[in-house]
Order: sequence, then structure tokens, then C-alpha cells
Amino acid sequence: MGWQQNVNTSRLLFLNFVVMCVIFNHYLNM
Repeated sequence: MGWQQNVNTSRLLFLNFVVMCVIFNHYLNM
């Protein structure tokens, strides 16, 4: 159970990182 929770947290952090990269690139292109 704890391992699954750790995987979910890592996935959320990765998605958050990807979203921030996309937003950063969007502002650079403007």
C-alpha cells in the first residue's frame, strides 16, 4: 500500500513538472 502511494506521488510530481515546462515554453514563445 505504501509503495502504491509513493508511485502516485511521483506521478503527480512528474505531471506537475511537465505542466510547468509547457507553461514556461508558452511564455517564452509569446
